[in-house]
Amino acid sequence: MLTVVLYAVVLFFAGMSTKIAGRRLRWILLGVGCLVFVIAVGWIATFPVSVEI
Repeated sequence: MLTVVLYAVVLFFAGMSTKIAGRRLRWILLGVGCLVFVIAVGWIATFPVSVEI
């Protein structure tokens, strides 16, 4: 459930980065969004997977 919130945060920062006028702040928001995305993907990759045939 927390991963959904993390992905929502990523989309929020990505969307806000398109609306900010300052170039530096835009890159900072986009960088924070990318960082949260990488963390969320890394966290999901550690989830146990059941492989049954």
